[in-house]
Amino acid sequence: MIVSGLPSALTPISDPAFVKTMCAYSAYKDYPNIAQFWHRTDSLGNITAIISCINSYANLWCNNEDKQELVSFFNFLSPTGIFTNLETAQTLKFKINEECLTFVKHPPFQKAENCENKTPRQLLSILRQGLQIPDGDGFVADVTFRKYHSCAEYVTQDSGGALLFMNDDTAIINGIAVNKNTQRKGLGSQLLKLLLSKAENRSVYACCIEKNKEFYIKNGFSYIGKAAYCEEI
Repeated sequence: MIVSGLPSALTPISDPAFVKTMCAYSAYKDYPNIAQFWHRTDSLGNITAIISCINSYANLWCNNEDKQELVSFFNFLSPTGIFTNLETAQTLKFKINEECLTFVKHPPFQKAENCENKTPRQLLSILRQGLQIPDGDGFVADVTFRKYHSCAEYVTQDSGGALLFMNDDTAIINGIAVNKNTQRKGLGSQLLKLLLSKAENRSVYACCIEKNKEFYIKNGFSYIGKAAYCEEI
């Protein structure tokens, strides 16, 4: 049975959808009017699924057991989009909008200093150079809220920017973009170095499309699998 809330302690799982949910939980667990969380356990009490939903967008990690219950739950939830493991998306027959590759890099990371001090709205303007962010006000509110609760960090440099969402143990990159006039000049790698320094002792996850995989590989990330951004089910 899927029930509201998350257990007080969860064993970390090396899956970006799990990490996304735990990053959201760290920031929003005390604000049920903004974000909702659910989990499912088996007869032995083992966690078999966790779900988060913020502004009608859901993240799902599961072990693909009891498919029909999850399908029924998401039909009821009716999110505008879902991020999950590619195998899960295919098993549950979600409408896949885009597939992506997933990577992880573990600490220690090299220390780096970043002197720029942009606002979340300025960061939005920078990231929109290379990323689609349709709800600008929602993005700014989310980043501001997470930053206030020590669950987000971002860096900017030379018309480029990068954003990191965090919990106590892990973090996930939520976007890197550089101006097209400065591409292929090493700025992306420099931004990543600055961002990893902000992650401190957390393992850092990343998702990207096929054409960008070499960027993460050359910067020391390890490939771990595939995920999917899904439309309404």
